[in-house]
Amino acid sequence: MTVTSTQKCFVFQSCLFLLPLLSTFAFGETAKVENSFPISSTSIKFEASTNALGMKIRGQTESCKGQVEADASRLPKKAHLEINPESLKTGMDMRDRHMREKIFTSPEVTTATGKTEKSLPPIVIDLSEISCDQKVAPVVCSAKGTLNLRNKTNPVALTGNLELSNGKSKASGKTVIKLSDYAIEAPSQLGVKVKDEVEISFEVSY
Repeated sequence: MTVTSTQKCFVFQSCLFLLPLLSTFAFGETAKVENSFPISSTSIKFEASTNALGMKIRGQTESCKGQVEADASRLPKKAHLEINPESLKTGMDMRDRHMREKIFTSPEVTTATGKTEKSLPPIVIDLSEISCDQKVAPVVCSAKGTLNLRNKTNPVALTGNLELSNGKSKASGKTVIKLSDYAIEAPSQLGVKVKDEVEISFEVSY
């Protein structure tokens, strides 16, 4: 049986018509396109206890760049944040220098030219999975991803609240990390030693 050009054209057009339907049955509804929003303001703080009774080391930064991927309702789905360690301040210059050297400066590496050097890499947070419960107010969100500190990456989990107002979104929450997970020896100065666990709290607007 000979297939005419008209029949071929009909079959081709039928396939084009059926493809979207087949995709829907196979994979469900088409996924919603997510929007990318730049981070407009941040406040990231840390608090670490010490071996001295009642003494804690606190610091913060308002310098952070990145973006948030969100749905049409501005509920976050993914996020990427980068923090320059030099922007973290504790209120004492000498302590800030000590913190950068002992915590945020990476170990010495040998470059391609044979030169040995250290670096001060950015702190990078990649949240690949964010879910929010809109049944409560404020909206409660949980996130999973990774934290890269001093070129070492570990899983991280965050919990917090989300406020939606006038086309703006503000997420706030906290988590706890261990310095030892990033091969960082707890720093000490004048007999005062920081404990392994550090609490991090944040407010991020987009």
